[in-house]
Amino acid sequence: RRREIRVITFDPRSSFTASRSDEWHPIRPGTDAALALAMAKVIVKKGLYEEEALGALGLSLEELRGLLEPFAPFWAQEITGIGAREIERLAVEFATRRPQALIPGGGVHQRERGVYTVLALLLLGALAGAMGKEGGYVMPTLSHCWVPEGPFRKEGAEVYRKGLDFLFVYRSDPVQINPGGMGTEEHLKDEGRVPFLVVMDTRMTPTASLADLLLPAAHPLEEWGLALKETLDGEKFLALRQPVLHPIGEPALLRPRGLPRYGKRYPRRTAPLGEALPLSDLLIEVAQRIGGEVKEGFPFTETEEYLRRFVAEISGSPGRKAWEELRRKGILPLGDARPRRPERLRVPLEEVIEAAPWKEKRGEGIPLILFSTALSGDRITNAKWLLEISHSNSLWIHPSSASEMGIREGERVKVHSPHGEIVTRVSLTERISPGVLAIRKGIPGGRISQGKRFRSDDPDTGLLWWRWEGESPYPLLGPDPDPLGGGPALAGVRVRVERMG
Repeated sequence: RRREIRVITFDPRSSFTASRSDEWHPIRPGTDAALALAMAKVIVKKGLYEEEALGALGLSLEELRGLLEPFAPFWAQEITGIGAREIERLAVEFATRRPQALIPGGGVHQRERGVYTVLALLLLGALAGAMGKEGGYVMPTLSHCWVPEGPFRKEGAEVYRKGLDFLFVYRSDPVQINPGGMGTEEHLKDEGRVPFLVVMDTRMTPTASLADLLLPAAHPLEEWGLALKETLDGEKFLALRQPVLHPIGEPALLRPRGLPRYGKRYPRRTAPLGEALPLSDLLIEVAQRIGGEVKEGFPFTETEEYLRRFVAEISGSPGRKAWEELRRKGILPLGDARPRRPERLRVPLEEVIEAAPWKEKRGEGIPLILFSTALSGDRITNAKWLLEISHSNSLWIHPSSASEMGIREGERVKVHSPHGEIVTRVSLTERISPGVLAIRKGIPGGRISQGKRFRSDDPDTGLLWWRWEGESPYPLLGPDPDPLGGGPALAGVRVRVERMG
């Protein structure tokens, strides 16, 4: 706001960002590509397009005009629910107010043919000159992985799968977070499909309860973490997370008698509690025990050594200088910001038009969108004070839609989809568009979130008073991914709502 940057948000739900935007347009779910093509047509018709974009797209002006001809604002108005005049005004403002950026959210691509929607948005950004320029969107190019010299770096190496004999799940709960239509729990229970299941986590989860071997994982605040990132304006940097907790105890490492100690894992003040281990330490230990090429692929004895070598390789600064600076500051810039304009965006406009992602399989029912908040899922599993404030996962319904269905505030309802059903309570709010439903993605697990009292060193665990209301929405989701992108179509489900009296 200090820089007078206007923020315009298109979202069926008034999210945290939308509520603080200059304009919020409650677009109908799954119609973003139609909006993008209509805005692109306005930009081309008024001559506001970027000349360089035509070359990058590999299209002549006449070809582009011909492809965009059917997508007038009045056509998009019927599909998106946004007025034709608004679409035209927003297109002109987006093309002329510079610098500008277009940032697609997760709900755009997490649906059937969602990749084509993202491609349509990239086309719009390119035509308006919002790609590869200061303040605009930059195509990421960084690899986030460094593999040391050794057998795992051989060119042309291939891995052959001979069936699933072993499954390792790390700090994840696929039973809870996989779409219900995938039948994850049934698969994990079937030893013919998954003969040996190992789960490494910080807490007991439904997935962990099915494990053949359960390993305690260190908390993120007890372990190292390194991220190789790139800002939206193209600046590369490293960010370091260092152990900050001071628990008592020494980890019990997987070291057979007689095997030498591979470096000092942690100072005693930052050793994880009990027998918990960071995943990186576990993998190093296992590699040393397996030996051979696997051991050669882990030519370091502790996590910190790997991180030092990673930083030296990525920064081009041998020795410990870059590592010490990163430890001291927590962040290490890797170069100047250089926005890149790709020579060819490879937006297959004809394929986008043919795919018509705004024409999703409608079926029966009301569109349901999933969203995340700071109070979602594992983020608040053991946060007793936050859970005392928020201990439900209600279904958002616009008051006008609820009136048509005869549903009242706080009423318990059953939500059905072709794949499953859940029971929850209703929350009436104007933060969701009429004709659309919304619910949080995940729910926390564990005794504290459920309000179940138990004895512990913390006296508050004997004072829990609430009962969790609502369920995870994942049982409502189907198993079919986006056929092009391969990701789960979390945002395309339709449901029916039944009153429970």
